[in-house]
Amino acid sequence: MIKRILSCILIAAIVIVSSVSVVFAAGNTISTVSTASTRYWKNYYPIDNLNMRRGPGTSYGVVTVISAGATVGVDIETQNNAWCYACYHPSTYYEGYVSRNYLAPGEEVYEVTASSLNMRSKASLSSTAIASLPCGTRVRWFSISSYNSADNITWYYVTVISGPNLGLKGYVAEQYLYSLRYT
Repeated sequence: MIKRILSCILIAAIVIVSSVSVVFAAGNTISTVSTASTRYWKNYYPIDNLNMRRGPGTSYGVVTVISAGATVGVDIETQNNAWCYACYHPSTYYEGYVSRNYLAPGEEVYEVTASSLNMRSKASLSSTAIASLPCGTRVRWFSISSYNSADNITWYYVTVISGPNLGLKGYVAEQYLYSLRYT
């Protein structure tokens, strides 16, 4: 009889725990993560090494550090929050929170390898240079490329996602970019 009662209590405890929502608070933001629901993940790519944290804010401990350009799954219900619930599995599986400020969506992320790379308004060397991107600048490629036979250059249409020209869009020569995302 006692075993049966203890068994019922244990089953009830498991059911309660599996349907509980875990709530984290940081500043004025409250994030709820339901442990009972199915998650849907969307791939994002960190533009720099990124701390995955136990909760949504810098006051929470670091779970792991995610390398720039690695694939991170972001829960689609939190993808627009300042802190997104995410999963990362290089060899070990991790879940936690990452800052949205350091994530680029599914497009390819590249880094400039030339000491200075001209960003142009059109896919041509004769086009106006709208900016000079220093070595190490990170850009996001939108899968738009153009080969200019007169220049013998493949041009990528990109947005700057780091450095002094943040948000600027234009064309850059593909040969001076290094992919940070490995697929």
